[in-house]
Amino acid sequence: MVAIEVMGKGQMANRKSLDQETYNRLRREAVAPYRGLRKFVYGGFAASGAIGGFVFFFKVLAGQDLARNVPNLALQVGVVAAMIFLFRWENRVEQKDEQKRQQMERAQREKARQEQEAQQEIPINGE
Repeated sequence: MVAIEVMGKGQMANRKSLDQETYNRLRREAVAPYRGLRKFVYGGFAASGAIGGFVFFFKVLAGQDLARNVPNLALQVGVVAAMIFLFRWENRVEQKDEQKRQQMERAQREKARQEQEAQQEIPINGE
């Protein structure tokens, strides 16, 4: 749960007021809105397809109305396969986004370090 601080007049809420973990989570959500919800939906549909596939598999195994149950079984297997594909694809995209974010952070840290070193090298009062 995220606690929200009330700011008085003249005070600014900036990224420093959030702890780093909360800031990172909010940034990830801004980059890919509803990613967690999409993954939850993929999991729910995959579970539904698996249950349906289980039922239709045993109907086909029992030989009941094969003309109707074989296509239904194929549909359920297709739903499960599609949800697995989408879930894995979402994970790959998430990993790529995380790698980009880490590269940007490293570049920002390096730039800040170089600027700090440059400031230290500038002579003050002609020294």
